[in-house]
Amino acid sequence: MPMGFEHLATVVRLVGWLATAVFALGTASCPKEMALNVDEKFSVNLVRPAATWPRLNRLSPGEIEAYQNYGKPDYFRILYPPHGEISTSREAGPAIRAKRLKDLPRSWIYETKKIEIQFPSAAKFVEMPLSDQMKVLCLRGDPQDRDFQTKNGRIHESWTYYDVGEKYFFLDGHLAEKQVFQGIGRPFSRM
Repeated sequence: MPMGFEHLATVVRLVGWLATAVFALGTASCPKEMALNVDEKFSVNLVRPAATWPRLNRLSPGEIEAYQNYGKPDYFRILYPPHGEISTSREAGPAIRAKRLKDLPRSWIYETKKIEIQFPSAAKFVEMPLSDQMKVLCLRGDPQDRDFQTKNGRIHESWTYYDVGEKYFFLDGHLAEKQVFQGIGRPFSRM
């Protein structure tokens, strides 16, 4: 009889170890959560960190130092290939649908401090003043209409927000003028 209890205890231990191994393998094979709150109606260029962010063991040394110095950013700026410039939802859509945002480079935006933190390497970060375009993106999200052209080697760009009735004109990335007109209200679809 005692052999039966010993055998039963061994089986229970074996089942316990097997269940633990299956759970561990299942957890390891699950894709990492994105830790990003994507709101495509607001912006595909700026996304908020999730409530669970950060997990320090997933940050690079430069990111850990930036986090220790500045805290949690207001936004992550997604730097879409090839140049990291502002993208439309049409351009960014494939990366969002494939849940590849976590694999794209990003900078950290601190709206109230008016700074952007970029990471040129895993061990280093650079603080930059928030550009006029990033300030408008933080305030209004992606423009509903965007037009740009190059004249005499300078980039002229305009962003229109029909819902709130605002049009911003940028010259080489700097705010040159803001026009206000009668907005049509929300909802208005983004680019």
